Amino acid sequence: MAGIGAFFYQWLNFFLGKITIFMVIFAWIFIMSGVLMVIWPERARKKLMRIGFRPLKFLLFAVAFFVITKLLSSISILRMSLIVSGLIGIICLYYSLKKMIYEKMSRALAKAPVSLLRGFALAQIGAGLLMLVFQKRIW
Repeated sequence: MAGIGAFFYQWLNFFLGKITIFMVIFAWIFIMSGVLMVIWPERARKKLMRIGFRPLKFLLFAVAFFVITKLLSSISILRMSLIVSGLIGIICLYYSLKKMIYEKMSRALAKAPVSLLRGFALAQIGAGLLMLVFQKRIW
């Protein structure tokens, strides 16, 4: 499995990182979305929310998955109803925690000044320009 994953990663890295036309397309997407974020800073706020929320959501999902697998590993016929109710509880807890984290992050980003959002947009434009100039991925 690791061999297949490594091969796929190398192929994808070559395909998206070494072929010039894809780098030009990615660079222009970065530049255009950066320009839109300079014009409308709320787009930058939404993008920062997505960037910041994705790792937290993954971590929360990993913890929930770990707890569910531990619960499922101790299955017996008598405790099946307890395990099913525990699974439902863990899934409900996952979604409620995800919603609470999202609301907390959105409240924190709502306080971010517009100059910070425009700075993020300008950094994205700069990354796109560097990708155009050097024809390489920079992330």
